[in-house]
Amino acid sequence: MQSLGHAHAIEPVLRDSFPDDGERATQLSRRMEFFNTNPFLASAVLGSSAHYELEDDHEAATEAVQLLMGPFGGIGDSFYWGSLKPLLILVAMAAVLEGYWAAPFVFAFTFCLIGMASRLYFFNLGLKNGKRVVVSVQHAGLLLWSKRLKVVGAFILGWVAFRMCSTGVLAAWQVPQLLTAAVVLPSILLLGQVIKRELDPIWLVEASALTCILLAAI
Repeated sequence: MQSLGHAHAIEPVLRDSFPDDGERATQLSRRMEFFNTNPFLASAVLGSSAHYELEDDHEAATEAVQLLMGPFGGIGDSFYWGSLKPLLILVAMAAVLEGYWAAPFVFAFTFCLIGMASRLYFFNLGLKNGKRVVVSVQHAGLLLWSKRLKVVGAFILGWVAFRMCSTGVLAAWQVPQLLTAAVVLPSILLLGQVIKRELDPIWLVEASALTCILLAAI
């Protein structure tokens, strides 16, 4: 599916170099080869490829795709799926627990806005720098920010877990908040160790959401 999207996106760039429909179709067939990367950083790969297509260096365009899609897939997955999205979900959960019911809609809008801005920004970087876009992405520090956001997410996850326990069934049982904290905080430290071992944080977020629903039902 990504190969088809790549071919469709690059087709306008090929119109000037290959005005004949038959020739352009042949060139587009090259874009139907294997293509798989993170959807947010795919724009950087596309921009880099377009950079060389506009210079009529079609072999370099193909090389750029093959060179960049693997590393950018790993970087993008780590930042967008492994850090940013879980963090925003946790923020929305924490806000809902405090009574801000519109928080999930704000989360969805914020994530979409960041995604659109990222695609535009990285496409322009790729279009300007070609294969050197890998240096620009490195300078953006996405992997470093991924680690930082995971740390922030761990703190918010601890707060969410504490609030769910202290205001849910444990509160109904009149369990002291100090005792609740004594149980929750070591659990969060354990979860932090699990996250360090590269478990996908989204599973922890989903488990927290399910726990919240169960406690509310009780």
